[in-house]
Amino acid sequence: MNEDFSISLRIRGGSFSSQEVSQALGLSPFVVRAADRSKISDVESDKAAAYWSHRFSFDPELHLQEAIALVGEALTKHVVIFEQLQAGGSEVELFVGLTFQRSSGHELNWKVLSKLAEAKVSLSLDLYCDKVG
Repeated sequence: MNEDFSISLRIRGGSFSSQEVSQALGLSPFVVRAADRSKISDVESDKAAAYWSHRFSFDPELHLQEAIALVGEALTKHVVIFEQLQAGGSEVELFVGLTFQRSSGHELNWKVLSKLAEAKVSLSLDLYCDKVG
């Protein structure tokens, strides 16, 4: 396989209870940081924001598009929770880190992307290449 990826659901900003988010979504967090209102300034605003992240696990033979489709479908049932978080100033995103062994391309078809849109979840991509050239 020419791809290695990780997929996480990330909720950033606003003020929310990570315990309530975990319970509502039925997911265990990989990383949690409570909002620290004492650190809010122009320089440290990122560090002051609340943060919650869950990393999904997949069969190693599953392709990227299939994995995103599975997660997107599962997330649609939580749209009300995501809307509440967003109304409180939080951002909800599916973060995909994708490492290529060599030059490669991938397609995310409209059906997969529409599930994320239906769930009101943004898609964030980090792309890496193991080899230069």
